[in-house]
Amino acid sequence: MDKSTGSTESTGSTESTGSTESTESTGSTESINLPDLLLILNKIENRLENIENELKKIKKESDDINNSCSKMNQHIDFIENTYDIVRKPLNYLKNKVEYLMGSESTNELPQIENNI
Repeated sequence: MDKSTGSTESTGSTESTGSTESTESTGSTESINLPDLLLILNKIENRLENIENELKKIKKESDDINNSCSKMNQHIDFIENTYDIVRKPLNYLKNKVEYLMGSESTNELPQIENNI
């Protein structure tokens, strides 16, 4: 490499440039000694364990949310089914009370539409 221009001398071969870069990168990794490499690997392993623990927490929270949603869906279904059963008797009772009070209304209680 020519330090004044910052470029490698051209040999007319692409492989030559590639091997020079590979030698330079290999040379830089050889400068790290074994204890430093083990320390780096240990840090990576600790970070990976932390990520795995966080992932487990997220999965548990997701499972809890799914469980809660399932319970809420069951509750909504119960309420809708109960309303469907009592809607007509309530409508009849409402109409009778309105008739006795002297106000005739033909409005009926709304029917629930399932949006699922």
